[in-house]
Amino acid sequence: MTRKEWASAGGMAAFILALHLIGWFTLVAIVAPEHYSLGTRTFGIGIGVTAYTLGLRHAFDADHIAAIDNTTRKLMNDGQRPLSVGFWFSLGHSSIVFAPAFLLSLGVKTDLYAFTSPRLRADRL
Repeated sequence: MTRKEWASAGGMAAFILALHLIGWFTLVAIVAPEHYSLGTRTFGIGIGVTAYTLGLRHAFDADHIAAIDNTTRKLMNDGQRPLSVGFWFSLGHSSIVFAPAFLLSLGVKTDLYAFTSPRLRADRL
């Protein structure tokens, strides 16, 4: 690899590390101490570790490997260096998963507020 390719790989690795650190910090320092709950279920570190582990397993699904492999082979056949195919695939895929999950969480929060607010509950009766 050239010096520029090493710098690119290092930048991607640093970005991935930063995302992991931000995610774990958010879970451990912000979410877990607040003891957020939905009914009788509390969101804590255990559910965060479970979600992280399932996400790692999901990363190696056959359709993901096939998509990255096909793109890598295409770029290789075109004479290009496909050093960041997996990075961009994972960034795009996680963004597409994160956006609806975030919007869903806003909707659930709004809906729960409507059912737990005494004023709004009285209006529904």
